[in-house]
Amino acid sequence: MRLVSGPFFLPGAETARVMANAGARVIMTSRDVAAGEAAAAVIRRQGAKGAVVVKRLDLADLRTVRALAEDVQDSEDRLDRLILNAGIMACPLSYTQQGFEIQMGVNHFGHWLLTSMLLDKMRAQASPSRIVSLSSAAEVIAGGIDFEDMHWRHKKYQTWRAYSQSKLANLLMVKELSQRLRGSQVSAYSIHPGVVATNLARHLFSAQLPPWIIPFMPFIKSVQQGAATSVYAATAAELDGQSGFRIIIGLDVQDKKK
Repeated sequence: MRLVSGPFFLPGAETARVMANAGARVIMTSRDVAAGEAAAAVIRRQGAKGAVVVKRLDLADLRTVRALAEDVQDSEDRLDRLILNAGIMACPLSYTQQGFEIQMGVNHFGHWLLTSMLLDKMRAQASPSRIVSLSSAAEVIAGGIDFEDMHWRHKKYQTWRAYSQSKLANLLMVKELSQRLRGSQVSAYSIHPGVVATNLARHLFSAQLPPWIIPFMPFIKSVQQGAATSVYAATAAELDGQSGFRIIIGLDVQDKKK
């Protein structure tokens, strides 16, 4: 079984479609179940060979994260792939139900809790399984994580710095998982699929684009190209046992463990 978080965002829906077309049972998660069901219906109409199921997940509320993880633990026999696709970017300052800055809460803490609660199920399987986390090259502008004021309560909010810190947290999570899972059959990978045409940037106006992203605009990838990196990380045989690797755009595999 494959679990893809936030697939009604276009690359996630394409990732779910490819896996379902290959015959996998896919759980698509969405904060908006109606939107998730609409995306799933399209996949089914296109002739998916595997079952496509929609379950609710609001990463801004850890209660729904726990509920989903418990549901999967109780109702699914196995979990072969966990694709941490959902995310938000450059949005105005707000906070999750548990008081985390919204980008750090949704992009990192929600996914960390979901992964932590599902690890035992993945470890218990006889066959190898994988965790794929969508990170971003934007982590290079983070300048580290400000642990003294991670949730921006005592300084002026910088939306891109907050986003980049959440993406750095994604990368560090995978590095930590690769250490904790050493000797097991569970591998973890982080990926940067490139700049993809998606509604992730729905909060932006062109004037708000940071200078570092402008040179990449002519090279925006299609939804299919963006999803290809996730599918590769989830399925490529040559990645077996290479936990901790980071995959940068397309099939360029870079070892970030050093």
